[in-house]
Amino acid sequence: MDDTGAQPGEAERPSDGVDPSSRPAEAERARRGRPPPPPLNVRVELVLVDGPDGKRLRQLQAAAIREALRWFAEHPQQPADPDSHPTDES
Repeated sequence: MDDTGAQPGEAERPSDGVDPSSRPAEAERARRGRPPPPPLNVRVELVLVDGPDGKRLRQLQAAAIREALRWFAEHPQQPADPDSHPTDES
């Protein structure tokens, strides 16, 4: 008798050895046959500004942050549906 394969009633694990059910979003995409999203690329550039120009920039940034926070407070979102995708037309 061969003990190396999956036993009856036991799900096979992917080659990385991690149970897909421990990663619900990935498991759902796999179940639906969707490929995972591409990796996120992020670039951060820091520019230091001092003096009067720096003071003005801080004021503009603070005003923009206040406006964004106010907007988010006035437009609460429903909890995200893990099955939804921005391009879904369901």
